[in-house]
Amino acid sequence: MPDDCSTYAHSSFFSPLIQDYLQEKEQIKPLYHRFPTLENFKAQLDEKAANYPAQFREILANTLKAQYREITTTAETSHHIDLLRKSNTFTITTGHQLNIGTGPLYFIYKIISTINLCKQLQEAYPDNHFVPVYWMATEDHDLEEINHLYVKNKKVVWDKTGTGPVGRLDTDGMEKVIDEVALLLGQSEPAQELIELFKSAYINAATLAEATRKLANALFGNYGLVIVDGDSRELKSLFTPYIQAELETQFSFTEVQATVSCMKGYKIQVNPRAIKQSICFILKMTCANASCLRICVTRFYIQTWNFRNPKYCSSCKIFQSDSVQMYYLGPCTRKSFYPICVTLVAVGNLLIGWN
Repeated sequence: MPDDCSTYAHSSFFSPLIQDYLQEKEQIKPLYHRFPTLENFKAQLDEKAANYPAQFREILANTLKAQYREITTTAETSHHIDLLRKSNTFTITTGHQLNIGTGPLYFIYKIISTINLCKQLQEAYPDNHFVPVYWMATEDHDLEEINHLYVKNKKVVWDKTGTGPVGRLDTDGMEKVIDEVALLLGQSEPAQELIELFKSAYINAATLAEATRKLANALFGNYGLVIVDGDSRELKSLFTPYIQAELETQFSFTEVQATVSCMKGYKIQVNPRAIKQSICFILKMTCANASCLRICVTRFYIQTWNFRNPKYCSSCKIFQSDSVQMYYLGPCTRKSFYPICVTLVAVGNLLIGWN
């Protein structure tokens, strides 16, 4: 190793769990399916091909076509969306919140890494197709975490109030943010290009989700990046079996609890609770039993509605447009929505995903 390099252990950036994972230690192998070597992708591809129905591919491709209808789509991205209909096409996925101006630099790093891994896999498995996907966290509720960016060590804040999924918020007030950023960046040519990029993304967008799609598309569309908004009735219809299972059995608690029990000696980032409410937020109810729910800011409490009753579980379609899955079910959501081969995440998200 060159003298100017450091090991993961000496970098102080990685927890003992991540260090043991990177070293493929035996004690944590029960926590993941396969270690992501190029050789191991063969079995991963075969497994996904056998477990992702053709009708799901049609729904996914048609939904993406509709989501891209209002923006200019590159030939590369259009081609990738069409490829998703083929049984030998797989996605390499990353996700991020809708931080204004992209937010932290690892937003860029994760997408670049996703694109590069697609290239590597295409060379290793030329009989298949690999599509880079950016999953927009449009259903995230934490506005304070995404409403600002830093320019030359100055915090620029979007003065916005609102509740519910941030992807549904309008972009009113972004003009002031862009003007402040412009003053800080100055008059250089790269600065002017960046300001024009921000204006084209945010000023005329109906929602923050649309603005973020425009921005990511402008940055990475030429590389064929496909941007998914999971806040979609059509895509959520693919997730209905998981919603029903969760309402009937709360299986996520049991599964996460079992995983946590395998992590003795490591810091636990997410501790499950035996909850009486569903793992899905309900944004609004359209059935006669809406009065049975008392809506709160971050959760709802079930008062009299017995979700284990088949009468209600058979009506899970009410959740397809008015529900938001919580983090525990995120992997199930993405597994349902597209033929995912691997997900690239930040280290903190990896810990939560294992949990």
